[in-house]
Order: sequence, then C-alpha cells, then structure tokens
Amino acid sequence: MSTGVNSWLSKALMCAVWCLWQASCPADLVLEVSDVSIPYGSTGFVDVFVYSNAALGDSLAFWDMTFEIDPPKAYGSLDFDLSQPNVSGIASSVPYVFSGNSGGYGFNIPGVNPPHLLFSDFTNDGSDATLVFNNRYLLARISLVHSATGGSLAIGDEFKVSLVDSSFTYDPSGRSTTNLQNPTVFFTVFVTAPEPSAIGVLLPGLGLAMWLRRRRQRIVGQSGGMDWQRANTLCGRT
Repeated sequence: MSTGVNSWLSKALMCAVWCLWQASCPADLVLEVSDVSIPYGSTGFVDVFVYSNAALGDSLAFWDMTFEIDPPKAYGSLDFDLSQPNVSGIASSVPYVFSGNSGGYGFNIPGVNPPHLLFSDFTNDGSDATLVFNNRYLLARISLVHSATGGSLAIGDEFKVSLVDSSFTYDPSGRSTTNLQNPTVFFTVFVTAPEPSAIGVLLPGLGLAMWLRRRRQRIVGQSGGMDWQRANTLCGRT
C-alpha cells in the first residue's frame, strides 16, 4: 500500500475517532455576560448568552441559574427587578435558546440578603435544542433596579453580580453537562449620573437645600454684626 493511501487512511481514522468522541462526550458550554451601567435611581438590564465550543455543536433541554448581588458598603441600593422579562417571547437579534419551544421561562426572587434571582426554562416537547458550534444564543435577561432611597446612594457605586448556582441538562433523560467552562461568571453594575428626566425631579429639592443654606449663612452673618455693635457700645465706642 502506498504512502499516500496510508496517510489518507490515517487521517480518516483520526477523523472517525474525533467524531465518535465528540458524539459521546458533551463539550463545555460557555456563558457570556457584559458589565452594565444603570442611572442613579433607575433601571437597566443585562443579557446572558450561551454557546457551545464543540466542533459538532451541542444540545440543551433544560437550564437553571441563580445570580446573587454582592453589594458595596451598604445593602439595599441595588436589587433584582420584581418584573423580570420573559425572554422567550422578546424580539432579539440573537435567538433565544428555546425559541418557539419554551416550556415555561420563569423566575423567583426570594426575600434574602444579599438578593438572589433564580430562573430557568426547558423545552416544551422534551426534545433537545441544538446549539450550533460557536453560535451565540440568548439564555436570560436580568432586569435590575437602583433605589434612590436607602442603602448606598453614591454615584459611582459598583456592584458585583455573580452566578452562584447552575444546572444544564442536555437530553430528556436528564444527563447534565460535565461542567460549565466558566462557572465563576459575573458582571459589574456601575451606578451613573441620573437621567435628564430624573435630574428635573431632583432640581427643586437641590434648589431648596441651597436656599436654606444661604438663609442660614445670612442669619449667622447678621447675628455676628449685632454682637460686634453691642461689644463696641459696652467698650464706650461709637
């Protein structure tokens, strides 16, 4: 047998072994999330994406995740919005992972400190959703709200929101992925200056505070002048 034929057979055998390995061993899933800025006293959101790094792609039948807010010095100024969006029905340039086959996207926000958000979804018909190699899919949308009352109110605050628990099942029999490639995924929420509309609401209060401060300074100045005149009189000065 010629060298060229041997080389071709070797490559074919390697490809066959690789394909069998990929088919029998699930690849790690990868989560993607970005930092987000939220105006003081307002709301914002961040999307969580997933993709497979397996050459032949992968599948997914169920997922659940739990995110936790790690506050700065004070607790209470950032929380999960009580009206989380149902991403299985929103319009997005990146398709939802269970688009058209959602069994029930849902969430739960338990009353704990620090705040937690638990949410999940599964395929409606129990089949696998195919994740094409390196294609990004929308997995979840996390809606957050910054409170202007209580907790830390400083513009420039930073909050770390971390994935603290997760489960990904890739077929109806309940097999789970061997592991999530980045199980310590997190993002940072930055509190920025208020939006123009919010500034309009704050201006009357700021104006009142400035007026009270000037009035207090004027009263103190007048009191000082009266005391100076009284001292001159007592000393026999005119």
